[in-house]
Amino acid sequence: MGSNQNPGKSATYRAPLHDLCAMLCLLPKTADPRIDFAEADPELLLALTSQLDLTLDCLHQGIAGLGSLLACVPLDDAGDAAAPRQSIASAGALLADLGQVLLYIHELSIACRSHLADRAP
Repeated sequence: MGSNQNPGKSATYRAPLHDLCAMLCLLPKTADPRIDFAEADPELLLALTSQLDLTLDCLHQGIAGLGSLLACVPLDDAGDAAAPRQSIASAGALLADLGQVLLYIHELSIACRSHLADRAP
């Protein structure tokens, strides 16, 4: 894949996390504010479930790729990483945050499927 000639847009035109965030804004909210699944359009929940699956897959692949890259960081003779420590710590913090995002997306997917199952004729 070549370099991205269109800054700000996905080089593959696939931005599942962005699309998921846009979809979440369409869902009705309760006063708390939480997602009001009972008031949500079933078609929107079905589309959201599909988008959640796509986003989970994309994030899993990205996290695995970052983990593979971190595993390749060379060590010096003392066993310390040759890369700047702060960079490695920052990448680790990002992976931890992305893990929390994965957990939330998975929980949201379960909730969507549960509400869709309740509405089935």
